[in-house]
Amino acid sequence: MAHPMLYGPYIESPAQHSRGMGRTKCLQIKLLSGRVWRASLITRAHAEKFRATLNELAATPRPKNVHPKLLEAQKAGLKSQLQDLEAELQEYETLKPQDS
Repeated sequence: MAHPMLYGPYIESPAQHSRGMGRTKCLQIKLLSGRVWRASLITRAHAEKFRATLNELAATPRPKNVHPKLLEAQKAGLKSQLQDLEAELQEYETLKPQDS
């Protein structure tokens, strides 16, 4: 079921929008899309840092004072968080306004 207040690209019905009643609500949509865009940039930057850390861990030998299971747990945790960030990025893509 569609949200009762959403009609296509507008929050209110087309009849209300054509009468100019939706300026504030349209501004709210623009602000929300700006926040989604900013959040996606931050999430993308964090994902890149996680990828770089995973690549660095893969490229360097294990220090002798670090147990192999501890290192594997660290890698697994980083991979899990990276997957979460990538899922968030996919969600941001679905929230991005569609061009007509």
